[in-house]
Amino acid sequence: MNTLSKILLLVLLATGLSACHEDEVLITINVDSEQKISETQGNFDGELTINSEFGSAIAVIGDLESDGVGDLVVGSPHQNNRGAVRILFMDKDGTVDL
Repeated sequence: MNTLSKILLLVLLATGLSACHEDEVLITINVDSEQKISETQGNFDGELTINSEFGSAIAVIGDLESDGVGDLVVGSPHQNNRGAVRILFMDKDGTVDL
């Protein structure tokens, strides 16, 4: 598990963070830095419906790309009234790897 994965996991465990109210995920990279992932920030290119609750479930799933950065699975239980699960391949700066 790399540093970003450890920090994200610690933030989730320490704060119970699951989501912000605006359908976004907030990743704390270090004490002085954070990165939002939403429909308009963090290189996320997915489409979110209003109140999709993007980020209500989030987990570090290891380094699927073998690039040294932990990747995430993020849930949106109310996306299009069906729900959605997205795998986000992450960059070291906390943005989504395009």
